Amino acid sequence: MSVDSNSLKEPLLQVQTSKETHAENKRSASLVQLVTFSWINPLLAAGKRKSLEQSEVPDIDRNDCAEFLSHSFNCCLNNVKERYGLRTSSIYRAIFLFIWKKAAVNASIAVAAAGASYVGPSLIDNFVRLLGGDRRQGLTSGYILALAFLGAKVVETMCHRQWMFGALQLVMRLRAVLISHIYKKGIVLSSQSRQSLTSGEIINYMSVDIQRITDLMWFSNIIWMLPVQLALAMYVLYKNLGVGALAGLAATTLIMACNIPLTRAQKRYQSRIMEAKDARMKATAEVLRNMKILKLQAWDLPYLNKLEGLRNTEHNWLWMSLRLKAISSFISWGAPTFISVVTFGTCIIIGIPLTAGRVLSALAKSKQCRGCTAFYSTPHVQGQAMAHKSWLAARNVRPAHRCDDDMEPKPL
Repeated sequence: MSVDSNSLKEPLLQVQTSKETHAENKRSASLVQLVTFSWINPLLAAGKRKSLEQSEVPDIDRNDCAEFLSHSFNCCLNNVKERYGLRTSSIYRAIFLFIWKKAAVNASIAVAAAGASYVGPSLIDNFVRLLGGDRRQGLTSGYILALAFLGAKVVETMCHRQWMFGALQLVMRLRAVLISHIYKKGIVLSSQSRQSLTSGEIINYMSVDIQRITDLMWFSNIIWMLPVQLALAMYVLYKNLGVGALAGLAATTLIMACNIPLTRAQKRYQSRIMEAKDARMKATAEVLRNMKILKLQAWDLPYLNKLEGLRNTEHNWLWMSLRLKAISSFISWGAPTFISVVTFGTCIIIGIPLTAGRVLSALAKSKQCRGCTAFYSTPHVQGQAMAHKSWLAARNVRPAHRCDDDMEPKPL
């Protein structure tokens, strides 16, 4: 009787080797694979054949590990503390030092995507003239224009996907860093610090305040791209319509200005909704806790009427909020039409000729500018409100950072 020695061995590192193989796909990927995200194709192919197991899911890259990122952030935070001390703004300085390289790369990719998106509208007039019989430059110019349209769209798509991927990656890195930092503070607090900083407050920092800070990092990508997109749009309009582009700029500014009071009203409605919901939940909880007393005293119907009144109040605020959202959506989706009507009407009044190419170019530009006006019609991404919330969040997290002086050498 013979026993195979291989049957008595268990490959303990089999799972790790499989994970390392998948993790190496991104590290060893070429530039084309990184741009097209084809480095993830082996994992997608395996998931298409069968359900993925734990051993087939790749490990996270070392540059995205919380331990590595936390060490880098601690170095940045210590540098800021040595230079500026511990202030509410110190966390922003540390975040800036931590993310500025990756953010600069994302910014350059975003500008490239925005520039490529306006290549098509700027060349539509030339393409229409060519189709209309203008063959002064020959058919070669037509092929060049077609290749320019195709190349610009490919570059725009790739750059936009890389920009979104890089922005989300940066937000997740920052979220992991801040949560890890607060968690490490929470497990090494001294008894004196625990009297002023409870576990519930620490959990609230990690779940709410850090989320607000990372939300600002995400929406800042939209905020700083607004002037870039408007500048490119005005360039395309001025190139095709001349002075008539100023009317389009005035119409765009008017729509943005109209959305600001609507956004503020929406914020006020959201606050009223939360207050009404909180009152209803508290009253419901009180009724459930004292149901026996209410039944004995025959107070169930009066309290039922009270709960229904609270529900009606909440319903009224919800209805007003939904109506305002509908108005904001109507303004957002109708903005391109309004801008086009104002622009073309001004051109007709001042005598600027409107050819098919100019009209199509202006319409393409107006459609792309819808994102600029839609930003101001979305209540929860208004720059001022988001910055204010994140600043309050940073001030809330500040007590956790101040616990450095109280920390015990070993975790409790």
